[in-house]
Amino acid sequence: MTTIDLDWIDAYGYVQFAVRDVLAGYTVKRVDQFSTSLIPIPGYEDSSWVSGGAGYGEDYRPPLGVTVTWVVAPVGATADSPTYARATLTTPGGYGWIRDVSNPALARRVTVADTGDESLPAYQHVYDVSGRRLPLVVHDVREGRRGSAVLVVPDRAERRALEGLLATGNPLLLSMCSDLVWQPCMMAVGDAVFARIEGKLSTWLLRLDYIEVDDPLRMAGDRVVAVTWADVLAGYPAQPGDPTPVTWQWVPLSFVDWLALILGDRTQ
Repeated sequence: MTTIDLDWIDAYGYVQFAVRDVLAGYTVKRVDQFSTSLIPIPGYEDSSWVSGGAGYGEDYRPPLGVTVTWVVAPVGATADSPTYARATLTTPGGYGWIRDVSNPALARRVTVADTGDESLPAYQHVYDVSGRRLPLVVHDVREGRRGSAVLVVPDRAERRALEGLLATGNPLLLSMCSDLVWQPCMMAVGDAVFARIEGKLSTWLLRLDYIEVDDPLRMAGDRVVAVTWADVLAGYPAQPGDPTPVTWQWVPLSFVDWLALILGDRTQ
Protein backbone atom coordinates (compact mmCIF):
# COMPACT_ATOMS: atom_id res chain seq x y z
CA MET A 1 0.00 0.00 0.00
CA THR A 2 1.29 3.45 -0.94
CA THR A 3 2.23 5.65 2.03
CA ILE A 4 3.32 9.28 2.37
CA ASP A 5 4.97 10.80 5.45
CA LEU A 6 5.37 14.53 6.12
CA ASP A 7 7.78 16.51 8.27
CA TRP A 8 7.98 20.26 8.90
CA ILE A 9 11.65 21.33 8.82
CA ASP A 10 11.53 24.25 11.24
CA ALA A 11 15.14 25.34 10.76
CA TYR A 12 14.51 26.11 7.09
CA GLY A 13 10.72 26.49 6.92
CA TYR A 14 9.53 23.87 4.44
CA VAL A 15 7.75 20.52 4.28
CA GLN A 16 9.69 17.35 3.50
CA PHE A 17 7.74 14.38 2.17
CA ALA A 18 8.72 10.72 1.83
CA VAL A 19 6.80 8.09 -0.12
CA ARG A 20 6.94 4.30 -0.27
CA ASP A 21 5.35 1.63 -2.48
CA VAL A 22 4.44 4.20 -5.14
CA LEU A 23 2.93 3.00 -8.40
CA ALA A 24 4.62 3.87 -11.68
CA GLY A 25 3.52 7.24 -13.07
CA TYR A 26 2.55 8.68 -9.67
CA THR A 27 3.95 11.75 -7.89
CA VAL A 28 3.19 13.96 -4.88
CA LYS A 29 0.79 16.92 -5.22
CA ARG A 30 -0.68 19.39 -2.75
CA VAL A 31 -4.45 19.74 -2.38
CA ASP A 32 -5.70 23.30 -2.85
CA GLN A 33 -7.03 24.91 0.35
CA PHE A 34 -10.30 26.05 -1.14
CA SER A 35 -11.15 23.33 -3.66
CA THR A 36 -10.34 19.76 -4.66
CA SER A 37 -7.79 20.88 -7.26
CA LEU A 38 -4.31 19.38 -7.10
CA ILE A 39 -1.31 21.72 -7.17
CA PRO A 40 1.94 20.41 -8.73
CA ILE A 41 5.09 20.85 -6.65
CA PRO A 42 7.94 22.49 -8.62
CA GLY A 43 10.64 19.95 -9.35
CA TYR A 44 8.26 17.01 -8.80
CA GLU A 45 5.78 17.41 -11.66
CA ASP A 46 6.70 14.00 -13.06
CA SER A 47 7.61 10.69 -11.42
CA SER A 48 11.31 10.56 -12.32
CA TRP A 49 12.31 11.38 -8.72
CA VAL A 50 10.75 8.10 -7.52
CA SER A 51 13.14 5.14 -7.63
CA GLY A 52 12.09 1.59 -6.81
CA GLY A 53 8.72 2.84 -5.60
CA ALA A 54 10.25 5.19 -3.01
CA GLY A 55 11.53 8.75 -2.87
CA TYR A 56 11.50 11.98 -0.95
CA GLY A 57 11.48 15.67 -1.69
CA GLU A 58 10.57 19.14 -0.47
CA ASP A 59 7.67 21.55 -0.87
CA TYR A 60 8.85 25.12 -0.35
CA ARG A 61 5.45 26.68 -1.07
CA PRO A 62 3.01 25.26 1.49
CA PRO A 63 0.39 27.68 2.85
CA LEU A 64 1.55 28.86 6.28
CA GLY A 65 -0.55 28.79 9.44
CA VAL A 66 -3.15 26.29 8.15
CA THR A 67 -3.71 22.56 7.80
CA VAL A 68 -2.51 21.28 4.43
CA THR A 69 -2.95 17.93 2.65
CA TRP A 70 -0.57 16.20 0.23
CA VAL A 71 -1.53 13.19 -1.90
CA VAL A 72 0.20 10.62 -4.08
CA ALA A 73 -1.61 10.90 -7.40
CA PRO A 74 -1.08 10.16 -11.10
CA VAL A 75 1.16 12.68 -12.82
CA GLY A 76 -1.71 13.93 -14.97
CA ALA A 77 -4.29 14.18 -12.16
CA THR A 78 -5.83 17.62 -11.60
CA ALA A 79 -8.48 16.85 -8.95
CA ASP A 80 -8.31 15.10 -5.58
CA SER A 81 -9.81 11.64 -5.06
CA PRO A 82 -10.47 9.75 -1.82
CA THR A 83 -8.61 6.79 -3.35
CA TYR A 84 -5.26 8.62 -3.26
CA ALA A 85 -2.83 7.99 -0.40
CA ARG A 86 -2.62 11.17 1.67
CA ALA A 87 -1.13 12.87 4.69
CA THR A 88 -1.99 16.11 6.48
CA LEU A 89 0.18 18.58 8.38
CA THR A 90 -0.48 21.94 10.08
CA THR A 91 2.20 24.47 9.18
CA PRO A 92 3.31 27.13 11.70
CA GLY A 93 2.01 30.68 11.20
CA GLY A 94 2.78 34.14 12.51
CA TYR A 95 5.72 34.83 10.21
CA GLY A 96 6.97 34.39 6.66
CA TRP A 97 9.98 32.80 4.98
CA ILE A 98 12.33 34.05 2.30
CA ARG A 99 14.64 31.58 0.63
CA ASP A 100 16.91 30.66 -2.24
CA VAL A 101 15.46 27.26 -3.25
CA SER A 102 18.86 26.15 -4.56
CA ASN A 103 20.46 26.73 -1.13
CA PRO A 104 17.94 26.07 1.66
CA ALA A 105 20.55 26.63 4.35
CA LEU A 106 20.25 30.38 3.67
CA ALA A 107 16.47 30.48 4.31
CA ARG A 108 15.36 33.18 6.78
CA ARG A 109 12.26 33.49 8.93
CA VAL A 110 10.95 37.03 8.41
CA THR A 111 8.31 39.50 9.50
CA VAL A 112 6.62 41.20 6.54
CA ALA A 113 5.62 44.83 7.17
CA ASP A 114 3.92 45.52 3.84
CA THR A 115 3.48 44.14 0.33
CA GLY A 116 2.09 47.32 -1.24
CA ASP A 117 0.30 47.27 -4.58
CA GLU A 118 0.77 44.33 -6.94
CA SER A 119 0.62 45.03 -10.65
CA LEU A 120 -0.04 42.46 -13.39
CA PRO A 121 1.35 44.02 -16.58
CA ALA A 122 -0.18 43.14 -19.92
CA TYR A 123 2.03 41.79 -22.67
CA GLN A 124 0.35 43.34 -25.69
CA HIS A 125 0.63 45.95 -28.44
CA VAL A 126 -2.31 47.94 -29.80
CA TYR A 127 -2.07 49.17 -33.40
CA ASP A 128 -4.12 51.86 -35.10
CA VAL A 129 -4.78 50.76 -38.68
CA SER A 130 -5.76 53.16 -41.44
CA GLY A 131 -9.33 52.53 -42.63
CA ARG A 132 -10.38 50.70 -39.46
CA ARG A 133 -12.52 52.33 -36.76
CA LEU A 134 -11.13 50.07 -34.04
CA PRO A 135 -7.44 49.29 -33.51
CA LEU A 136 -6.02 45.78 -33.62
CA VAL A 137 -4.27 44.15 -30.67
CA VAL A 138 -1.45 41.60 -30.61
CA HIS A 139 -1.41 39.98 -27.20
CA ASP A 140 -0.05 37.13 -25.13
CA VAL A 141 -0.54 35.75 -21.62
CA ARG A 142 -0.48 38.34 -18.84
CA GLU A 143 2.81 38.73 -17.02
CA GLY A 144 3.50 37.85 -13.38
CA ARG A 145 3.30 40.13 -10.38
CA ARG A 146 5.45 43.21 -9.93
CA GLY A 147 5.70 45.31 -6.81
CA SER A 148 7.59 45.84 -3.57
CA ALA A 149 7.65 43.84 -0.33
CA VAL A 150 8.91 45.37 2.91
CA LEU A 151 10.53 43.21 5.58
CA VAL A 152 11.38 44.10 9.18
CA VAL A 153 15.09 43.59 9.95
CA PRO A 154 15.31 43.52 13.76
CA ASP A 155 19.07 43.48 14.34
CA ARG A 156 22.53 43.46 12.79
CA ALA A 157 22.81 39.67 12.66
CA GLU A 158 19.60 39.41 10.65
CA ARG A 159 20.77 42.17 8.31
CA ARG A 160 24.01 40.29 7.63
CA ALA A 161 22.06 37.10 6.96
CA LEU A 162 19.69 38.83 4.53
CA GLU A 163 22.57 40.55 2.77
CA GLY A 164 24.17 37.13 2.31
CA LEU A 165 20.92 35.80 0.84
CA LEU A 166 20.63 38.75 -1.54
CA ALA A 167 24.29 38.48 -2.53
CA THR A 168 23.64 35.20 -4.37
CA GLY A 169 21.72 37.16 -7.01
CA ASN A 170 19.36 34.19 -7.41
CA PRO A 171 15.56 34.53 -7.49
CA LEU A 172 14.12 34.38 -3.97
CA LEU A 173 10.90 32.72 -2.84
CA LEU A 174 8.84 34.78 -0.34
CA SER A 175 6.01 33.00 1.50
CA MET A 176 3.57 34.48 4.01
CA CYS A 177 0.74 33.26 6.21
CA SER A 178 -2.26 32.01 4.30
CA ASP A 179 -4.66 34.50 5.92
CA LEU A 180 -2.77 37.39 4.30
CA VAL A 181 -4.04 36.22 0.88
CA TRP A 182 -0.64 36.67 -0.76
CA GLN A 183 0.49 33.69 -2.81
CA PRO A 184 4.13 32.58 -2.52
CA CYS A 185 6.15 34.58 -5.02
CA MET A 186 9.39 33.63 -6.77
CA MET A 187 11.00 37.05 -7.05
CA ALA A 188 13.73 38.42 -9.24
CA VAL A 189 14.81 41.13 -6.80
CA GLY A 190 15.86 44.48 -8.23
CA ASP A 191 16.65 47.24 -5.76
CA ALA A 192 17.00 46.15 -2.14
CA VAL A 193 16.86 49.20 0.13
CA PHE A 194 17.57 49.20 3.88
CA ALA A 195 15.88 52.13 5.64
CA ARG A 196 16.77 52.64 9.29
CA ILE A 197 13.73 52.91 11.57
CA GLU A 198 13.75 56.31 13.25
CA GLY A 199 15.03 56.21 16.82
CA LYS A 200 16.50 52.70 16.51
CA LEU A 201 20.18 52.23 15.70
CA SER A 202 20.02 48.58 14.65
CA THR A 203 16.55 48.05 13.17
CA TRP A 204 15.70 48.52 9.51
CA LEU A 205 12.93 48.14 6.98
CA LEU A 206 14.12 46.29 3.88
CA ARG A 207 12.25 47.10 0.66
CA LEU A 208 12.56 44.52 -2.10
CA ASP A 209 11.46 45.61 -5.58
CA TYR A 210 10.55 42.44 -7.43
CA ILE A 211 9.30 40.85 -10.63
CA GLU A 212 7.68 37.43 -10.34
CA VAL A 213 9.61 34.81 -12.35
CA ASP A 214 9.44 31.08 -13.06
CA ASP A 215 10.65 28.63 -10.43
CA PRO A 216 14.24 27.39 -10.93
CA LEU A 217 13.13 23.97 -9.64
CA ARG A 218 10.55 23.75 -12.44
CA MET A 219 13.12 24.87 -15.01
CA ALA A 220 15.42 22.06 -13.84
CA GLY A 221 12.57 19.57 -13.70
CA ASP A 222 14.15 17.10 -16.15
CA ARG A 223 16.35 15.53 -13.49
CA VAL A 224 18.56 12.64 -14.39
CA VAL A 225 18.43 11.24 -10.84
CA ALA A 226 16.44 12.09 -7.72
CA VAL A 227 18.68 14.55 -5.87
CA THR A 228 17.72 16.90 -3.06
CA TRP A 229 19.77 19.01 -0.67
CA ALA A 230 19.33 16.24 1.93
CA ASP A 231 21.13 13.87 -0.45
CA VAL A 232 24.05 16.29 -0.53
CA LEU A 233 24.27 16.35 3.24
CA ALA A 234 24.07 12.55 3.20
CA GLY A 235 27.06 12.38 0.85
CA TYR A 236 25.69 12.32 -2.72
CA PRO A 237 27.34 12.16 -5.18
CA ALA A 238 30.34 10.79 -3.28
CA GLN A 239 33.65 10.34 -5.04
CA PRO A 240 37.15 9.57 -3.73
CA GLY A 241 38.55 12.63 -2.01
CA ASP A 242 35.19 14.17 -1.07
CA PRO A 243 34.84 15.39 2.54
CA THR A 244 32.97 13.19 5.01
CA PRO A 245 30.38 14.35 5.77
CA VAL A 246 29.70 16.64 2.82
CA THR A 247 29.26 20.29 3.88
CA TRP A 248 27.51 23.23 2.24
CA GLN A 249 30.85 25.07 2.15
CA TRP A 250 32.13 22.32 -0.15
CA VAL A 251 29.10 22.26 -2.48
CA PRO A 252 29.49 25.71 -4.16
CA LEU A 253 33.19 25.01 -4.66
CA SER A 254 32.42 21.78 -6.51
CA PHE A 255 29.30 22.67 -8.54
CA VAL A 256 28.49 25.80 -10.52
CA ASP A 257 24.78 25.69 -9.65
CA TRP A 258 21.99 23.40 -8.49
CA LEU A 259 21.37 22.00 -11.97
CA ALA A 260 25.05 21.07 -12.22
CA LEU A 261 24.70 19.18 -8.94
CA ILE A 262 21.64 17.30 -10.21
CA LEU A 263 23.52 16.37 -13.39
CA GLY A 264 26.70 15.48 -11.46
CA ASP A 265 28.67 18.08 -13.47
CA ARG A 266 31.55 19.21 -11.27
CA THR A 267 33.60 22.33 -11.82
CA GLN A 268 36.78 20.28 -11.63
